[in-house]
Amino acid sequence: MTAEIMARCKREMVIVTASGEVLGGADAVLYSLHMTGGSWGIGILRALPFIWFARIGYRLVAMNRSVISKAFFGKKACGLENRMPSSEALPPNSRDSANPDTLG
Repeated sequence: MTAEIMARCKREMVIVTASGEVLGGADAVLYSLHMTGGSWGIGILRALPFIWFARIGYRLVAMNRSVISKAFFGKKACGLENRMPSSEALPPNSRDSANPDTLG
């Protein structure tokens, strides 16, 4: 994982496809829903001009997740702190890729 992708992961959902394409935000969410058998509506949302609205909606939720979390759950439930797995929790051959300090 590159340093750029690691930085994006702190702001948004990121998927790297099997072909190496990097998707983020609403595009990543819709891709994952499509790949896991989402309904035909997912295909419509991925098309223009609907994807623009999906991207705006994703950004609004992402920017206000603390407010939304407090409104629905009464506490901070969506903090991103400590979300990355510790290197001890990863298989030995992937430990270096999880540490942004070792990325080249």
